[in-house]
Amino acid sequence: MNTAMTNQSGGVNIKPEKLYTQNDIDNLLEQSEDDHRQAREINRENWASKKRKRLNKRKVEKLVKKSNRILVSISSHALPFDFFMTAPISTPCSFFSPAA
Repeated sequence: MNTAMTNQSGGVNIKPEKLYTQNDIDNLLEQSEDDHRQAREINRENWASKKRKRLNKRKVEKLVKKSNRILVSISSHALPFDFFMTAPISTPCSFFSPAA
């Protein structure tokens, strides 16, 4: 437990019960730096992931827009031929007509 004492200028000095050696302080600083480095890497990875998602979403939106444009341009033009050539039912085919 830490003990708090006021100094002559009115500030508070906190004296730890444990005295640290220089080696202990170095280890704590290294651990702190490692923690900060890991936090920065995690933030960087999260940012990169979000950026990839945004770019992928934009690509999909552009592809959908392009395909919709193509479909509209195809469907708005009349094709020069009829896929389903049907003869009217009232017209008899020459194949079934009696020979004259």
